[in-house]
Amino acid sequence: MKKASKRFFAIALTFVMILMVFSLFSINLTAFAAETSGKCGDNLTWNFDESTGTLTVSGSGAMTDYPMDRVPDTDYIPWWHLNRQIKTVVIGDSVTSIGTYAFKYQHQLVSVKISDSVTTIGTGAFYSCGSLEEITIGKGVTTIGKDALGSCDSLKNINVSENNTTYSSVDGILFNKAKTEFVLYPQGNTTASFTIPDGITEIPDRLFMDCLTLTSVTIPGSVKTIGNGAFDDCENLANVTIENGVKTIGDSAFSGCKSLTSIVIPDSVTAIGGAAFQECDSLTDVTIGNRVKTIGDSAFCSCDSLVTVTVPSSVTELGHYVFEESESLESVIILGQIEWIGEHVFSGCQALKSVTLPVSVTSIVQGAFDSCVSFAEVNYEGTEEDWKKINITETWNEYLFAAKINYNYPMPDPIVLPDEVDGEESDSNGEDGESGSGKAIIIAVAGVAAAGAIAGGTVFFIKKKKV
Repeated sequence: MKKASKRFFAIALTFVMILMVFSLFSINLTAFAAETSGKCGDNLTWNFDESTGTLTVSGSGAMTDYPMDRVPDTDYIPWWHLNRQIKTVVIGDSVTSIGTYAFKYQHQLVSVKISDSVTTIGTGAFYSCGSLEEITIGKGVTTIGKDALGSCDSLKNINVSENNTTYSSVDGILFNKAKTEFVLYPQGNTTASFTIPDGITEIPDRLFMDCLTLTSVTIPGSVKTIGNGAFDDCENLANVTIENGVKTIGDSAFSGCKSLTSIVIPDSVTAIGGAAFQECDSLTDVTIGNRVKTIGDSAFCSCDSLVTVTVPSSVTELGHYVFEESESLESVIILGQIEWIGEHVFSGCQALKSVTLPVSVTSIVQGAFDSCVSFAEVNYEGTEEDWKKINITETWNEYLFAAKINYNYPMPDPIVLPDEVDGEESDSNGEDGESGSGKAIIIAVAGVAAAGAIAGGTVFFIKKKKV
């Protein structure tokens, strides 16, 4: 009986304590939820107008910086409990900074107005405000932190005071003052066809990523670098014009551009980055100039519409997985310079029937021909003795070992074209200053009989011939 009484007393005491905790917690939540004003800096206060959904920061000096990750957010961002109610943020006169992550995840926030006194917009200040459509930046802002407007999917317009000496905006797009550098392209911008202003020298990493309204873009010759992921997953981008002058196409630059059917890469380009055109499902025709040295890993991986590919003699490095899972690919011609065929370069190319290899190849590594169930022959430029010297890894290359080897295979004869290539006269001294006429030649592939007659499903390369 005594044991039962003790057990009953312990259970009752525990129940009372739980009720007390919940009661206190409920009181605290009620008090917190009622807060519509408070401090957010040594000399700053905030006030929320429930009737308009406007939060105003006023006073003087810098706003408090807040960390990105802290749970619960209600412990440190004073207006967090209003993240489903705030529609407008106004940063008042005499405020000098917007704190880091201050307004992150404000799901109903639509517009922001920043006064002329603000000089710094902190890192992640408006990160992932999914409904944010417009922000107005005053003349004083000189620093915008990383991801200050990151993942703002609905952002259409960034307006900058004409008197700002660091930033400017054109058609809602954020540039530096001189308009020679992109700062931010609003992800919700509704422009379908966009021409990058002449004078821009670089397209920053991920600048246009996930811009689903973009269907056409023109890149001028002033641009030297197309950054990593610059147009990643622009699923409706169908037309891309790259003018002569661009030197580098970055990793994943056009990855996932499922509507892109053709692209001409000018003679000025020297490097195509890894996964640059990965999963461009509709891509059938690619024209590449004569100075490409490297084609990165997975550059044309899962390009299901490619049928025939020719890799030009200027290429010295062909990465791993370059054509992996390109299901329609039937024939590949590799010319000169390349010494090794990387891992899984043709893995999963189930329609692949033949590959033409230069005598320069010294190594074929594991999985290069994995799951190439239709593979039948290798057209090899060298002799049988040359072929025996190649170090071929047996692992996942059984279809290569079973294929017929055609030794002493002649490389395709070129078609000689006029001096003008890609709208510009070719170098009269030939490539890289070497002597020659500078005439261009086109390697004929997939039955191409004349310039401009590019067969469907073909990667088409241009190079120069010294005569």
